[in-house]
Amino acid sequence: MRRLHFSAGDIIIKEDTIGQAAYILKTGRVNIVKRGKNRDVILATLDPEQIFGELGLIEDRPRTASVLAATDVEVTEIVRDDFQQIIGDPDTPLIPIIKGLFERLRQCNELIVRLETEHDDDYSETDSPTAQIQIAGLSPEARAVLGNKKLTLSSFPYKIGRASKHVHKDVLIDNDLYIPDVHPYNISRNHVSINQEGQRYFVVDRGSSMGTIVNHTQLGSKGKIFRIALQSGENTLILGQDSSPFRFSVTI
Repeated sequence: MRRLHFSAGDIIIKEDTIGQAAYILKTGRVNIVKRGKNRDVILATLDPEQIFGELGLIEDRPRTASVLAATDVEVTEIVRDDFQQIIGDPDTPLIPIIKGLFERLRQCNELIVRLETEHDDDYSETDSPTAQIQIAGLSPEARAVLGNKKLTLSSFPYKIGRASKHVHKDVLIDNDLYIPDVHPYNISRNHVSINQEGQRYFVVDRGSSMGTIVNHTQLGSKGKIFRIALQSGENTLILGQDSSPFRFSVTI
């Protein structure tokens, strides 16, 4: 970790940029600012020992607000590698708990967005509370990931992300399906999940860089949609942009 100094008026975090660091405010005050239609809106003012930018440690999604120094300030910067060292022993029993907390944080943030922006007619319900959900590969790469078989989902949220050789040591990665990918990546470490709410099923972005295409609709990335309802029957799921080789069907 390192100490950084900013003068009053400096931009510490800029809205819509991607960063992988969080900050602990040591001295001074900062303003959390959101860009509005006609003017910027101050959402909060933070005092020393408060944290900001924490989702940068777990998401690759653009920052949702800016942080400006209201006075001269000093902060401690924490990047993802620092966070890994703070956690310590990768075999600690705390890791499953921490992974679960991060996943709940992702899902809670998405739920807040949905409650503010979605309407009842955006939902899709299946005909049966015991509907079967299956994933199959539509491309050779996707079929290889699934071992040329159809995968039946039995628990939700079902989390999909990029495979990593450090997966057992990295508390920020938590997936049910790990997909091998190479640079330039189509799939983020924590990419997307399939969620169940009663008889409703959704695909939810988990902070992916390239997003997902669900039934020809862009989800995540630079788009404004981070949750899409699945329809009864067959749905198409492309992890990444349209050129991605990871193309699946999700059938309810």
